[in-house]
Formats: sequence, C-alpha cells, structure tokens
Amino acid sequence: MGQKSEEKRRYILEKARGVFAARGYRSVTMADIVEACGISRGGLYLYFHSTEEILLTLLREQEEQESDLVSEAVRERTSSAEILSRCLGQKVEDLFSGKALCAAEYEYVFAGGEDDFLRERTASMQRTLEYLLRVGSRRGELSCKDPAASARTLVLALEGMRILSCTGRLSREAAARDLADLLGSLGIQPPALDRINR
Repeated sequence: MGQKSEEKRRYILEKARGVFAARGYRSVTMADIVEACGISRGGLYLYFHSTEEILLTLLREQEEQESDLVSEAVRERTSSAEILSRCLGQKVEDLFSGKALCAAEYEYVFAGGEDDFLRERTASMQRTLEYLLRVGSRRGELSCKDPAASARTLVLALEGMRILSCTGRLSREAAARDLADLLGSLGIQPPALDRINR
C-alpha cells in the first residue's frame, strides 16, 4: 500500500472511530461512514468491506498500540510501577476521551460478533499485567504477593469501569479515585489525577 493509500486508510479509520464512539456498533452503516469521511461509497469499499471489518481493525490496532507502548517502556527500562501507572491511567483516561469504543465493542460481541476478540483482549491484558506485577515485585518496586490474582482483579476492575462508563454510570472523578485505590493497594503512585479529572 502506497503512502497516499495508507493516509486515506488512516483517515477512514479515524472518522469511523468517531462514528462508532458516538453511536455504538449496531446502528452504524457503511453509508454513515461514507458521510463522515466525505468520500464515495466505492472509495470506502476499496479499503473496507463492512462495518464489522472497520470496527475489528480499530480494536485490534488499539490493542497493538497499547502492547507496543508497554514493550517500548520495558525496553527503556522504565520501572514496572511506572509502566502500570501510565498504562492503567491511559486506559481510564481513554474512557472519557469521546473516542472510546467500549459501547461499540460490547454491542458487536453481544450481537453475535466475534467474541474471541473480547476473550483474547482480556487474556492478553491479564498476561501483560501479571508480567509487570511479577517483575515489579521481584525488583521491589511494588508490593504484590500474588501477581496472577492481582492481574485478574485489575482486569475485572477495568472491565467494570469500561461497562459503567458506557452506561454513563461512572464519572471521571470516580474513575480517578478508583484507579488511585487500585494502584495504591499495590504500592504504586497513581498518575496525576488532574490528567484524568479534566
């Protein structure tokens, strides 16, 4: 794919992200994405064949970006506590960014979509968190007696926050407090709350 094609693909994905974030999954059509992008229907179909393909591309790319950020921080020898603080802080912050895909992801899965994605996303997150907790505990950077159990707890808490944020039952302030409590229980300094509390 040439540079112009890749730029167009990125443009379509960014516009589609806004549509899915605002409307969920079930009610979004290819015509909605065509309208948001200001391109022809044929122009959209050169890159994507369905709303499902677009949503799954967005979700997979989001997971890859998060994984790359963690890998880069590990390579730079950033402490596990700092990586966890940044990573979890960013996940919570993203819930209130106006571009969160939580509702679209859950609608897709519960409408009979590819539920392997949701399972793999949470399993991957749990493996990453467990790894960081093990390394951080071994280095004495944090206090965690059972990294596997703590990773499961963090994943469940984050999923709960995602669901509550989708339904409008979680405020930015409550999310910041909950994140601070979770990280504090591991001896980790939470990210600056004003970043999440804007």
